[in-house]
Amino acid sequence: MGSINTGDHRRWRRDERTLWRAGPGAVVVLLGPRDTGPRSLRGTGAALWSALDGPPRSVQEVAGRLATEFRADPDAVRRDVDPIIAELARVGVLVEDS
Repeated sequence: MGSINTGDHRRWRRDERTLWRAGPGAVVVLLGPRDTGPRSLRGTGAALWSALDGPPRSVQEVAGRLATEFRADPDAVRRDVDPIIAELARVGVLVEDS
């Protein structure tokens, strides 16, 4: 499979068909529309899932939101979240807003 380009102009949202639940210890458990079993997000992944509540957001917007929340460098956060968004899009739990 090819890689997902998360580019600055793209806006991402949760696929409404994805079942999810926040668990104890900042863990999010997901079951996407193409999944045969659940997957879990921890740390940055769980924070990213939380940051994607509401309207579609660009990677830059998500990184900015998380950088503010965790008082971190926005560029460093962007480097962390970009591959996570790409992977979540690849498995179908995030979709590009059209």
